[in-house]
Amino acid sequence: MRETKRQTPTGYALFCDDIRLEASGKCIYIGIYMGGEMVIMTDSFPVAIPSFAIATSYFVDPADAAIPVEIHVYLPGDEEGKPSIKGSSSSGLTLTEDVYKKCEEDPYLLIGIAGHMQFSPFQINCEGKIKVYAVRGGELTRLGTLNVRKAPPQTPGGPPAT
Repeated sequence: MRETKRQTPTGYALFCDDIRLEASGKCIYIGIYMGGEMVIMTDSFPVAIPSFAIATSYFVDPADAAIPVEIHVYLPGDEEGKPSIKGSSSSGLTLTEDVYKKCEEDPYLLIGIAGHMQFSPFQINCEGKIKVYAVRGGELTRLGTLNVRKAPPQTPGGPPAT
């Protein structure tokens, strides 16, 4: 059976409450938002949550590694083309001679860049989507989306109203 090469660019974003970095280099993600949704217990917006973090990973073919990467985060209510949050690498991904050799030996190898963004507090102005993109050389790659919504109202002594 023939192995197919992964399409690039590719990547992902992980949404959580906090990211802790251990001395050993491991990352601990606390309070991961599963199912692509953040449900906020509030009567109205805007609301400030105590802590929010986004971990991003972005992968490219080694031949394309020299182009700089920006991470754009759109919050609910942002206009298209006007992200609330931008982060960038000052240059492209720098490959050492050792990495170049590994790339020649393994045509399936991808080069990646990872980053963490942490906010405390984090203000959300309305319901909607938090969208994370990698922007590179005019290309936009969606890394992740988190739907933000209010929790349904509670009925006294019973389950949430639907």
